[in-house]
Amino acid sequence: MASNRSGRTNTHLHSKEDGRKTEGSASSRTFGLLALPFRSRFDRILVDAPCSGTGTLARNPEIKYRLKAADLAAYQARQVAILRNALPLLAPGGRLVYSTCSLEREENEAVIAKFPGAWQTGMRLPGREAGDGFFFAVLTC
Repeated sequence: MASNRSGRTNTHLHSKEDGRKTEGSASSRTFGLLALPFRSRFDRILVDAPCSGTGTLARNPEIKYRLKAADLAAYQARQVAILRNALPLLAPGGRLVYSTCSLEREENEAVIAKFPGAWQTGMRLPGREAGDGFFFAVLTC
């Protein structure tokens, strides 16, 4: 799921069984609070969650002035809700990738810790590597 500055969240799901790719969009303000409208399970799910964007501070320095501590809790609640609704759609043997362009523990490790499983995680830190910072976690069922 990808979130852009317009407040829309896009979902990207892929089913190996029939080669079908499904995409959709919803307002990031309500997305995650409602169950996803799919009846089948998917082999691959990407959750590119709406986040604070702290990994993009070099390109978006205004983030440090507008971001408040309470915002992290709100982002985390939305991220947890999105994962809670996405995980039941993961087919056995499938892979879910959770990613944010945030470097905040509250939006990354604390979110995936709420869901049991053998998550593989990684992070790119700006200044050490070229480009923006981001976090990812991969769960294979």
